[in-house]
Amino acid sequence: MTYDFSTAIERRGTNSIKWDTVPGDVIPMFIADADWATAPAVVASVRRRLDGHPVFAYGHDDFGLTDNVLAWYRRKYSLEVPREWVVLIQGIVPALVNLSKLSEKGVLTTAPNYGSLLSAPARVGKRSVVSRLRENVSGTRLTYEWDYADLAEKAKSSDILYLCNPHNPIGRAYTREELARTADFARQNNLLTVSDEIHCEILLGATHTPWFSVKPENSVTLVSSGKICNMPGIPIAIAIVPDEALRARVRAALGTSTVYGGILNAAAASGAFSEECDAWKADFTAYLTKNRDWLDEQLPKRLPRARATYTEATYLQWLDLSDYALGDATKYLREHAKVQLTEGVPFGGAEHHVRINFATTRERLSEALTRIEEAVRDK
Repeated sequence: MTYDFSTAIERRGTNSIKWDTVPGDVIPMFIADADWATAPAVVASVRRRLDGHPVFAYGHDDFGLTDNVLAWYRRKYSLEVPREWVVLIQGIVPALVNLSKLSEKGVLTTAPNYGSLLSAPARVGKRSVVSRLRENVSGTRLTYEWDYADLAEKAKSSDILYLCNPHNPIGRAYTREELARTADFARQNNLLTVSDEIHCEILLGATHTPWFSVKPENSVTLVSSGKICNMPGIPIAIAIVPDEALRARVRAALGTSTVYGGILNAAAASGAFSEECDAWKADFTAYLTKNRDWLDEQLPKRLPRARATYTEATYLQWLDLSDYALGDATKYLREHAKVQLTEGVPFGGAEHHVRINFATTRERLSEALTRIEEAVRDK
């Protein structure tokens, strides 16, 4: 590996939600950002802008962002994306909120799922329609699958379908065949589909299929390098909208017409999608894959009554701790293990579900797991 991910970076005292909102003796492994510096290509792109012209006025140029996005789709997926399909947006979460305005009946999604997909419709006075994923348990392995019979019933009161591809928090990288079945379902039920693909580059041995390559019609694909480049605090993302008429509706709902989020944001995102960033991304995912493999091996040994998903993509591990009878598992582990995880309820899970962010050094991950193991030993 060219880049070093084994060395911790000090993040306390840096206005970090992850590190500066928990006590000093707590290891934070909740909000989805990584414990390393932002990708060098991103920083370099911003510095070039700062060195070139130190005026942060209104801008109409995207600093090569669209060109880099189109080249990225060619490089990674062998896809030729027409320039007019690309809409620059403020961020994926604001897009999920504002695209809910397009619904007249309800926004359908599955649970467990990323909390913002579940909560977005209500933020603009729209109805959220939720279909529970089928949960399957085999020993310590936890898996989920779509319940298409329930989805068909829920689709009667819906006109939009929100996807999380790859899925947060269960870590699935859906295959093209799985997405094709979902596309057929959406067509049969006349559902506008919106696919949140913010984790699409964090692939731990899996492959990713862009949603618009499966279902271009009546669809919006949202993509960002915010997670893989560790720049979630920079609000800019991309929407791919093949339909011209839908693209006009999307622009109206999002209020986007020029470079969105600011000129430094565009410069940062341009660096993130550039070929200059590819080697860093490869090393980043290689390190995360080793963390995933280590965690997957250790969990059955050290938490034998826990049930865990297998993370194919993302740097997030979903756990069911119901057999430990901790009550509110997140609260218990914060108080007794001094480890802050993400609670399961906002994701459509239960109090015994937790999500672990393993985008950290192996040393810190090992210490956190040791603390959790010791905290539940007598339960």
